[in-house]
Amino acid sequence: MPSRSQRAKTSPARSRAWPIDKDAALKLTREQAAKLLHVSPAYVDELVRLGHLAWLKADTHDGQSGQLLAEAAVQAYRRASKRRQAKGLGKMVEASERLRLYDEGETEVPARRSSGAPGVAPATGGLKGAIARGDELKRQWTQDGTLLAPKAFSRRRQVSVDELRSADARGELFSMLVDNKPYYRAELLKFAPAAAAALCTALGPEDPSSKLIFFLRRHGMLDGKTVAQAVKCGDMDEALNAAAGWRER
Repeated sequence: MPSRSQRAKTSPARSRAWPIDKDAALKLTREQAAKLLHVSPAYVDELVRLGHLAWLKADTHDGQSGQLLAEAAVQAYRRASKRRQAKGLGKMVEASERLRLYDEGETEVPARRSSGAPGVAPATGGLKGAIARGDELKRQWTQDGTLLAPKAFSRRRQVSVDELRSADARGELFSMLVDNKPYYRAELLKFAPAAAAALCTALGPEDPSSKLIFFLRRHGMLDGKTVAQAVKCGDMDEALNAAAGWRER
């Protein structure tokens, strides 16, 4: 067992998994952790693979890792995720102020000072203000067709809702929660299913707000085009490279 001085020298930055007292921790199954985080069980597996969470050691003679997670670690990740989400929502609102929700080929709106996106109240300070402003914008998007409910999206994609949810769980699509209900970005309908799946997979386990910004903005490495415009021009490989770069940034 390491001494107190050895433990003190261990930097938290060496491990991305949230530190917990494993002996005293309450334990969650992957399904319970997924429900707490509002993600799929497959996404929990990806978080473990990336080192954000860690399986607890099973109570067996061989000491192999089991399919259990410490509740304290999951809650800590959830709190950190909410902080990242608030930051992402703030960027999402800012991006929506600079770009109109466009049909194919519409041009970018010049950057301007604004108290908020059209129909969205001016920002209030702090974490709660960023979340509230982003949530208000997402609610607006559910009304103007920018975000579609699963039934509407699956009908236009000509797949079942179960197939849609399975693709979401595999990371081949992404949804955004609005008042705890999933919605899908209508922008993704501009892509063939295989292209959308490849791009979303390349983005990896990014926060949905970050993925939305990726599809919304214009990229220098795509010669100032949006992802949809680049793919329409036949630049799918470049779009995939942009997605990988977005993930690794």
